[in-house]
Formats: sequence, C-alpha cells, structure tokens
Amino acid sequence: MTMRGDLRSVAQGAATVATLATLPHSRWCILSTSGGRTLPLARSLDAAGLDAWAPVRTLRRPMPGQRRARYLGLRPRMREIDYAILPGFVFVGAEHLDDLARIALDDALLHPPFSVFQMAGRVPLIGSASLDGLREEEADAAVAIQAQRDAETRAQAQRARAEQMRTDRARRTALRRERRDFEQGARVAVLDMPSMAGMIGSVESSSGTKATIHFGGSLTMEIEAWQVIPAPLLDGHA
Repeated sequence: MTMRGDLRSVAQGAATVATLATLPHSRWCILSTSGGRTLPLARSLDAAGLDAWAPVRTLRRPMPGQRRARYLGLRPRMREIDYAILPGFVFVGAEHLDDLARIALDDALLHPPFSVFQMAGRVPLIGSASLDGLREEEADAAVAIQAQRDAETRAQAQRARAEQMRTDRARRTALRRERRDFEQGARVAVLDMPSMAGMIGSVESSSGTKATIHFGGSLTMEIEAWQVIPAPLLDGHA
C-alpha cells in the first residue's frame, strides 16, 4: 500500500463530520499541497499561530560545487536539508478549521497554496494516536542525523589533532635544521623537556646542532641545540 493509501485508510477509519461544537484538541485535519510546499506550508501556518505539523527528516548532502572534490578524493563540504517524510500532507489541529477555510480563500497568498482534505464532502478528522507512527519515524530520523553530527564532530577533532601533530613535527624539523652556537661556560636552560624544568646548566661544548651541558654533580647531557636557551631568557618562555 502506498503512503497516500495509508493516509486514506487512517482518514476513513477516523472520519468524522467536522462541526465546531465537537472538535476536541486531540483531533487533526489534513491539508493537501504539492510535495515541495509541504514543509514551507507547515512552517508558515505554525508561525501564524496554527498548530500545524508535517513530519520531517534531515539528511546530509554535498554542498553545490563539491563534485570536483569527490573526483579528487577530497572530503566534500556537506549541508543539511530537511525533507518531508509524507510529502504533500500537513496536519493541523482541528480547532483551526475555520481559520483554514478563511486562509484557503484569501487572495493575499500569505501562505503556500493548499486545500483541506475531504472525503465524500466531509472533512475527516484523525485522532492524535493515528499519528504515532509518523512521530516515531520523525524521532528515529532525528536520532540518525544527530549520530551523523556526533560522528562528524569526532572526525573533525581527530583531523584537528592529526593536523596539530603534523604542525608540531614540522616545527621541530625546522628547528633541528637551525644552527645555534653557545660559548663554553654559558649558563643555559632546556625547553620542551619537563624533566629538566627549572634546571640551569653550563655549556661544556657546542657543535651547532647539539650542546653538551653540565647540570652539576655527575649529570652531563647532550641536548639538541634548538631546545637550549640562555638562562636569562627562561622567564620569557614560562
């Protein structure tokens, strides 16, 4: 059975002659519109104060112009697009039937065009429970898109960490290429080595890329020159 057939069955099973004296708030009427106008109509009526609803699912799609990125094996930029789960139909609280009749006949076209769904000259009303299946489908779609968002957030964090690691490696590689000469006996400190934090040593020898430093007692170490700074500069790197 098609979705339209399902909706007709629901309407037939819950068909009621719509009279203003007997419209409980738990009943809904059905509006018909074109598929592309489904969500704009629901949002427009809801903004106007009518209790309008159309179940929606959000899907991620590549942004325009991203086809080349795919061909190049790059990650395309994505956007989120809302789609109607039941295109062509909007549900409105039955208490708004008078308002809907007035809006449908209004030439001002303040809302996308629509008609009130009728059967045999009657306006069928459906109970709130009849929409539970659509509500569940909408809720499942919301869970699915949130899972995709969370996965993308984690992927972005991983890419950021990887990029930072590449940046750090590039920085260290560039620093290792630099030559630094230190005078014998110069007082120095060491950067980027937590175990040496706060320790001051004296240079015993320097080769441009490395320096041999004595820290007192029997502790003498060979340190890469890019990690060595004159002791008076230590405070500026804290």
